[in-house]
Amino acid sequence: PTSTETRLPAILRGCVTDDASQPVAQAELRLQRSARGAKRAQTDAAGRYQMVIWEADEGGVDLAVTHGDLGGWHQGLILTPGESQQVDLVLREAVCIEGTLLALDNTPHAMVVVQALYASGHRAATVAATTMCDGGGRYSFSNLPSGLYDLRCHAGHRYVTEAGLRVEPGSSQ
Repeated sequence: PTSTETRLPAILRGCVTDDASQPVAQAELRLQRSARGAKRAQTDAAGRYQMVIWEADEGGVDLAVTHGDLGGWHQGLILTPGESQQVDLVLREAVCIEGTLLALDNTPHAMVVVQALYASGHRAATVAATTMCDGGGRYSFSNLPSGLYDLRCHAGHRYVTEAGLRVEPGSSQ
């Protein structure tokens, strides 16, 4: 095959550190890609990672990293086939939305799916994250990128929505 017929991957590599610039082993990375879902990786003992991406996406992709209650993001990465990019990430306290889902009689709704959706003006009606309530009706979304979110759950035969939760670094809702 000629060089124009050969398919080359994009390569994403880097190091994950904490606030004290120390490498973080076993941090979980997720490259969020439009319709293709997520690609995952984990850092090695020296905090390094590498991802080989064969499928090109239109526009940018987002890279998330988590380790325990810490998290970080690099948004809007443009991956070019045949090129290698270095993206180093620093873990900080993760942005979190958490709460308890209650029925009208104040009893917990257990095992109900709750979704965080990008609110209007960002990626309207697109699900950013999904979780399930525990036995006490508690739910939690950790390491969401900054922005405005709507929450919804399916109750009976319809969705119930809480609109307009703003998530900023260092905040919990």
